[in-house]
Amino acid sequence: MTLDDDGKDDLGFDHFLVLDFEATCIKDMRINPQEVIEFPCLRVDARTMEIEQHGEALFHSYVQPVYIPKLSPFCIKLTGNKELGEVKI
Repeated sequence: MTLDDDGKDDLGFDHFLVLDFEATCIKDMRINPQEVIEFPCLRVDARTMEIEQHGEALFHSYVQPVYIPKLSPFCIKLTGNKELGEVKI
C-alpha cells in the first residue's frame, strides 16, 4: 500500500461498490429456501469513504420471491419493503 499526496492510503481504487442482499424472513421461524427479495448497491468514494449521492452511484431493485411470493409482516417491518405485498402467517 502506498500513500497519496494527502498522506492517505492509496488503495488503487477510486470507488467501492457495497451490495447488501435482503432475503425473505418470518419471525422466529427458519425459511427453506430463503429467497433474495432486494439488493441495494451504493458507490463509496475510496479516498473519503463517503457514500456518493448522485446519478448512477445508487442502485436499488426488488426481486419477486417465487417460493413464498408475499412477505411476512415481520419481513416488511424489518426491511421496509412494502412493494411485494404481505402474506398472512
